[in-house]
Amino acid sequence: SWTLLGPVTKWPNAGKDYPNEIAQVNSIVRRASADWRSLKIFSPNGSEMRSHLSPTGLLFLALSDEAVSFEDFSRVLKS
Repeated sequence: SWTLLGPVTKWPNAGKDYPNEIAQVNSIVRRASADWRSLKIFSPNGSEMRSHLSPTGLLFLALSDEAVSFEDFSRVLKS
């Protein structure tokens, strides 16, 4: 499943790691540059995790590799 981590303003500084834990899933949000679209989510071992950054600046995380695509997930929300 997917979960909302928050708006991009929650992670304002480029080059800084922001640790998170939600539903016993640890992750690190990292902003590569001043551009908010550079946000990525990594596991504690450094591998990139599945995420989605909305056009309005909301960052979502897939809690498992078995999660449906974000497009399928958001389609359910719209119905």
